[in-house]
Amino acid sequence: MSVYRTSAGASCPRCRNVLARETDGELRCTQNGCGTWLPKKLVDDIVGMDAVARSKGNPFRATPLRPTKCLVCKQPLNDLYKGAHDVLTIGQCVEHGIWIERSSRSDLEALFAPERRAREAAAAREAELAKLDPVDQLALRVEQLEKVVSQLQAEISSLKSRL
Repeated sequence: MSVYRTSAGASCPRCRNVLARETDGELRCTQNGCGTWLPKKLVDDIVGMDAVARSKGNPFRATPLRPTKCLVCKQPLNDLYKGAHDVLTIGQCVEHGIWIERSSRSDLEALFAPERRAREAAAAREAELAKLDPVDQLALRVEQLEKVVSQLQAEISSLKSRL
C-alpha cells in the first residue's frame, strides 16, 4: 500500500508522528519540525530530481542523516548535502522522492534557485528554437557550440600559461 493512500497518514521517519499533508503531496512534520518529504513529481516540478542528485557534497560541514528509509518503498535513502554555509541535508530515493532533514520546501527552493533559473532559461531557449525552421535551428545550435569551444580554448590557454 502506498504512503499516499493510508487513512491515518504517513509517519515521520524521526518522531513517528503523523506527517501533515499539503495539497501538492508535500508531507511535513509539524509536531517536532523533523523535516519534510517531497514526492519525486513535486521535486521534478520544483528543481528537477537530476539537480538534486548532482548536488555537490560538503562533508566538512554536513552531518549524515541518521538511517532514514523511503516513505514509499522503505529502502534506505541516499544522503546528499548541499550548501557552503547553512547545510541542507537531503535523503533521496531516486524512485519516490526526498526527505529534507529539519527543513522545508522553501529552503530547498532557495538553495536550488540558480539551477531552477538555468533550467527555466534552457526551456525558454528550446521553446524559441522550436519556433524556427530546422535550418535556422541548426545554425543557432552551431553558433552556441562555437561559443562553448571558444570558452574552452580560452580556459586551456589560461591553464597552459600557468604551467
